[in-house]
Amino acid sequence: MLRQSPLRFACAAAFTAVIATASAADSLVGKTVPPYPAGLDELQGSCISGGPLPAQVCDYSLTVVGRFAADRAQGATATQVLAMRNLDSGARQARWIVTGAVAVPKPRKGYELQIAKDPAFVEVVLQTRVPTPAYRWEQLPSVTHWWRVRSFDGEGRPSEWSQPRTVALESTVPVPKLPADEALLPCAQSVELSFEASPLIKEFLVEVSTSKDFAPARQLTSKSPNVSLGTLSAGTWFWRAKALDVRGRTGESTGARKFTIRPAAPKIAKPAADVVLGAPTVTLSWGDVACAVSWVVEASTDTKDKVSLVAKTSSLGFKPNAAGEYRWRVAAVDERGTPGEWSQESVFKVRLATPTPRGESSTPLKLDLAWTPVIGATQYRIEIASERDFKQVLSSGTVTGSQFRVDGGMLS
Repeated sequence: MLRQSPLRFACAAAFTAVIATASAADSLVGKTVPPYPAGLDELQGSCISGGPLPAQVCDYSLTVVGRFAADRAQGATATQVLAMRNLDSGARQARWIVTGAVAVPKPRKGYELQIAKDPAFVEVVLQTRVPTPAYRWEQLPSVTHWWRVRSFDGEGRPSEWSQPRTVALESTVPVPKLPADEALLPCAQSVELSFEASPLIKEFLVEVSTSKDFAPARQLTSKSPNVSLGTLSAGTWFWRAKALDVRGRTGESTGARKFTIRPAAPKIAKPAADVVLGAPTVTLSWGDVACAVSWVVEASTDTKDKVSLVAKTSSLGFKPNAAGEYRWRVAAVDERGTPGEWSQESVFKVRLATPTPRGESSTPLKLDLAWTPVIGATQYRIEIASERDFKQVLSSGTVTGSQFRVDGGMLS
């Protein structure tokens, strides 16, 4: 008894699979070929042995039929796969009876995507076909990967692969937006931190402290890239942040940053009026601001250095000691002694008083004039005229005292 080879059993299994999946293509089943029906060409075939003898090497065959293109360089279109049995293995022209047929699935248009761990695509981690020019990769890579894509037309013909591109690992270190490092923030207002949004970040972890060593530190968590610290006391604060990524891993820190909270700039209540030197005081006043426990006032003239004065309330009586243009500004001081922002500069003028005549005496030979001394005056200018409008000045002079003598002959 002849033993059938394992190859024959494998072929029989293949025939069974072909016959079981036949559909409308089985209209050829039972027919003898060649010739093939009009419009069908034999594209490719393969003999299958029916036994161990040489004469049985081509007892069966699997044959692909379809249509050759008019331009053979464009290839052929396969339409059916036929399972056939040889009617006469000794004949010079083989004749076959079709025992099964299945239609070749029509190729789908689309794209093939590959993702690999190396640019040569030796270690491919994903290979898939998609109908649209987009794909969402759910896996978050921990290292850089490379990807490429090619397209398929309606006949299943592939294009060339695209140039490889990288899938770079996006950083999960939070990127601070506000406040800027070393920012100055107004007192008694909520401090708001904000970060660049990232699809990789699940939660922000923030530490805030008055110590640059973060000991102790207040800790906050937020799923939003906007984190409110609330109202903080005046002074310098340090903060840093980390992020929890979508895999639950804690990333690296932003590093320490800082901001300073100090009183806002006061608003000048109203400009001081111009005054005469020697007047009791000039009242400087301004609006109150949060966190202020005292005030520092800075004043200067064109010819003097700046002077600083401390006020306990939002006004100050200032006594100028010289005539000129005075410029001043004010800043609030918090409980730690830290001054806030300066107000806008304000200006007032101090002028010398007008001298008041206190009498005159005259003889044919002289005329004596006198006036009340003026605070701050170092010289006096005297003019004598024949008309009230002083268009014709008869005599003039400059003295350092509060008296002036004129020769009577000069007025005749």
